[in-house]
Amino acid sequence: MRPPQRARTVIADGDPAFVAFTTQALAEHHLGPVASIASGGQLQSYLHEHACSLVIFDYGLVADGLHLISEINAAHPQTAVIVCTGRDDITTAVQCLQHGAHDYLVKPVSRERLADAVGRALGQTRTPAATRMPSLLGEPSVAEAEAAFGGFITADPDLRRAITYLQSLARLGVPVLLSGATGTGKRLLARSIHTLSGRKGHLVDIEAQGLDATHLASALFGVSGRVNGATEPGAVLRASAGTLVIHDVEGLPSAVQVSLARLIQSNRYYPSDSHLAKASSARIIVTSCASWSQLEASRGFRRDLLYALRAHHVHVPTLRERPGDLRLLAYHLVVEMATELGRIPPPVVTDQVLAVMAQYSFPGNVRELRSLIADACVLSHEAKLAVTPFLAAIQHEQRATAGVAITYGSHLPTLSQARNHLVTEALRATNGNQARAAAILGISRQAISQLILKRRRKQQAAS
Repeated sequence: MRPPQRARTVIADGDPAFVAFTTQALAEHHLGPVASIASGGQLQSYLHEHACSLVIFDYGLVADGLHLISEINAAHPQTAVIVCTGRDDITTAVQCLQHGAHDYLVKPVSRERLADAVGRALGQTRTPAATRMPSLLGEPSVAEAEAAFGGFITADPDLRRAITYLQSLARLGVPVLLSGATGTGKRLLARSIHTLSGRKGHLVDIEAQGLDATHLASALFGVSGRVNGATEPGAVLRASAGTLVIHDVEGLPSAVQVSLARLIQSNRYYPSDSHLAKASSARIIVTSCASWSQLEASRGFRRDLLYALRAHHVHVPTLRERPGDLRLLAYHLVVEMATELGRIPPPVVTDQVLAVMAQYSFPGNVRELRSLIADACVLSHEAKLAVTPFLAAIQHEQRATAGVAITYGSHLPTLSQARNHLVTEALRATNGNQARAAAILGISRQAISQLILKRRRKQQAAS
């Protein structure tokens, strides 16, 4: 039977009982009229002939549900799509939302839940699919998402898409990998994910750099007291029902990588002094200053951990890679810093200052921009923002990157000696700024910090 032409919603489902249930539920909530189609093959033809506001279809009705969602979004941008299926799978839910579905409902679904999803789909202006969250997980409102991620300032289209993707993952509880250079905002994004997740436990941060395998394992997984009776809760336990953020995961010793991969894959871990596994309810977020390709190429990074983190990975670009954000961030940070300093009104960000900023590479990214703007606000004795800190940073960078010929006598230094010399020269050229020194040497800030720490320990041991 041909569906009625004036139907507002069309249901594509091969189960007559579900079609009848949905039709009645929507009629009770005055969300009709409703038409029905028994096969996915007829759906596109029907949409070409009839203007509909909403499609509800069973994911298993067609061979490629994701392709169908994309086709409907491309050909009928004013038609919302709700997937209603028996497939209770988080990965499929996220994929459907990313491809443009408005909602993802798992059968059996209550009348109230179905009517609520349809009412929102029919009653609001359509928004990009990535900003919508799966209803089966308890959907945060747009206001909640904006409030949680509001501290991350960007107008970069690619980064905005990455943020909306992270918003869609927030309540899924899946592990997330955030990669990007130092100072790009990975910590802020991790806190935002935790805030939006609605998890009742704490956010617990732990640094992977600077600790050996034994101390890091104890810090992460705790000590059960099995050996000497002294117990020590680890970060995993302290993050129960919350979020554990492990920073600079590329610095994890191999043995700890094995334990972390197990934790991600099975939600179980072993205290450092015990062979009895414990269950974990912590959500795992890891950050890395290395890119995905660098992690993949690294011989020291285990494949099992790499692939455990691959599914939900977002790379945060450097400030140089999103130059359009420089002006936006400058205005925002000047107001923020001036308010902290009691400078009301804040100094004016002139075109001259912005032009000087644009000449600098900001190896420390947004963190360095914040620091320089704080200095500029302190030095601003007039209405305009002082340009002095930015000029000084440019001069330091130019001196540091100038060509240097290194000559040696009859004896070449060891690799360790050469490395120490390069670190010393980079720190001297940048007046001790570790972020800039690390950028010159092509390593992460955490790596140079670890080298400095090792050198200090050797010096202390020698004295």
